[in-house]
Amino acid sequence: MKWKMYLMAVLMVAFVTVSCSDDDDNFSVNDVPVKVMDAFKTKYPNTMAHWEKERGKIKAEFVVNGQEAEAWYETDGTWIGTETNFRGSFPEPVQNYINTNYAGYTVDDADWIETPTMNYFDIDLEMLAKPDVRLLIKEDGTLVR
Repeated sequence: MKWKMYLMAVLMVAFVTVSCSDDDDNFSVNDVPVKVMDAFKTKYPNTMAHWEKERGKIKAEFVVNGQEAEAWYETDGTWIGTETNFRGSFPEPVQNYINTNYAGYTVDDADWIETPTMNYFDIDLEMLAKPDVRLLIKEDGTLVR
């Protein structure tokens, strides 16, 4: 009976160890490189963030204009991009594109993506009995892909 309990304990430890993600949960604001913190404070002044290290990049999770956002940085402070949950009305060219090409679909999720080279919406559309659609589109209605 004791060996069964021992085996169960070993299996639980193995499961917990394997199921952990590659996030660095011990990463705190004190671990954020000065260049990253300076870049974040310049772009988002007076904003508090939760910091994580993920896949070798540094991610700030925060709220801006009432919306949840994530900003990604290289360890040298280079801003990679920001993803902000989008709520509200799309610009007319974007809404027209959706209405014309995906009539009957509803928006499941939408994010505003900002990068050093381009800004665009990342929109997930869904419709019953049809495949989901992921749409990457600029404010002017131009498809990114």
